[in-house]
Amino acid sequence: MFARLALGNASIMEIPSPVLPDQPDVAPGAPEVPDPDPMPAPQPDGPGVPEPSPPIDPEPGAPDAPQPDPKGPETAV
Repeated sequence: MFARLALGNASIMEIPSPVLPDQPDVAPGAPEVPDPDPMPAPQPDGPGVPEPSPPIDPEPGAPDAPQPDPKGPETAV
């Protein structure tokens, strides 16, 4: 009797069915969107692709590049 009161006049068709984990969460007829690859495949280096050059370290003991005047160009004499 309690089950009949809990369901009321609801029919079986009105009770939503559980969604299985292997079913996509899209509407029927919607276009499928492929999942993006978490690790894209490495692309081969074609001709004309330059290798990135490492930064050039100054020689030990070489003076640093000249720094601009901290007072600004208008006060430099």
